Amino acid sequence: MKKTKKNSAIIVLLVLIIAIAVGYAAFQTTLTINGSASGSATWDVKFTSAQLLDSSGNADTAHGTVSFTDTAVDATHLTFSYPGDAVNLRTVITNSGTLDAKLTTLTIDRSQLGSELTVTEATHTQGTVLAHGQHCTSDFVVQWKPSSTASTASGSFTVTFTYDQDAQAITITPAHSDAANP
Repeated sequence: MKKTKKNSAIIVLLVLIIAIAVGYAAFQTTLTINGSASGSATWDVKFTSAQLLDSSGNADTAHGTVSFTDTAVDATHLTFSYPGDAVNLRTVITNSGTLDAKLTTLTIDRSQLGSELTVTEATHTQGTVLAHGQHCTSDFVVQWKPSSTASTASGSFTVTFTYDQDAQAITITPAHSDAANP
């Protein structure tokens, strides 16, 4: 009889454990979140204009010519008539891409300019952002030094703009609210 009571108790316990498991499973739900993400952007920062201007801001063809491509402005063979003579080289940089661009460096290599010529640039601020769809103008004055006593002057210079993407990270903190506190 003891054995029957013992077996009955084990059976009752097993039935009770199964009932608890079934009850727990009945009140359990698994939720799954499926998603995908994608992104695309274009980078298109380039020169869109370059010209020589006189001191009044008018187009100047007396001092030479200037040409440009997406990546370079070529102001070769600028000609000055006398010490103090100068010309303004104006460039326009356009951001036609979808990303904002930040000016990280602007350098002027004057090592081949010679001692009779100067190049003065407009103030450029490192970190200036060129928003997508916008443009900026940069002027450079090339001048035969007024104090020069030389009868000729020649030299060359290179200006380099370096732009990097200005991607701003967006911070979003995941949140959860209980049913009691929606």
